[in-house]
Amino acid sequence: MEWKTEAPKKQVGVTWVLELIHAIVITHTIYYYSVIRYGDRRAVLELTTAGDIAVFMTAIIGPAVQGFYAHRIYILSSHWIIPAIVWLLCFLRFMSTLTLGAITRGTLDTLASQHEWQWLFVTTLVLSASTDVLITASLCYYLWPHRGATFRRTKTIIDKLILWTIETGLVTSCGTTIQLILFFVAEDYIWMALYLISTRCMFLCG
Repeated sequence: MEWKTEAPKKQVGVTWVLELIHAIVITHTIYYYSVIRYGDRRAVLELTTAGDIAVFMTAIIGPAVQGFYAHRIYILSSHWIIPAIVWLLCFLRFMSTLTLGAITRGTLDTLASQHEWQWLFVTTLVLSASTDVLITASLCYYLWPHRGATFRRTKTIIDKLILWTIETGLVTSCGTTIQLILFFVAEDYIWMALYLISTRCMFLCG
């Protein structure tokens, strides 16, 4: 059907535009903290309008990229079960990130000082990491049988796809895990630096 080929192309195009906006607001946010408010340790607790937009973009881009992979899983397997689970996890991540952005709008003090909201940030990271692991495992599982192809070139391509899938899955899931560890262990906001670039990393790996 036409939608099977046109819809992913449109999704990729829209995601590229969103990522461009995300890159612009992240650049502005970094410039604000490192140049305009250089040396002000309290400045990191203040989210600029660009920072708020970046959180909103993160809520869209991350699940969108993962949703694209869910479509790839469906193409390979011709079954809806795993893609449906991935799409559900993407939706939950989208809602949790939006809620997180609404709670921390304009300041990170709420997230940093009130334990009742820290679980939401943890939940968002866990949803992201678990979705990445599920996508990686599913793609490898459905690509592996195609290694029995008669042509050596086809087998080489499949091997590269499996290796690439594992590598990108490790990068995104490990990055999320590091954020989670730093959130609890580090006394400063170093986890925020990783959070700001995590979506761009996922997009580039995708």
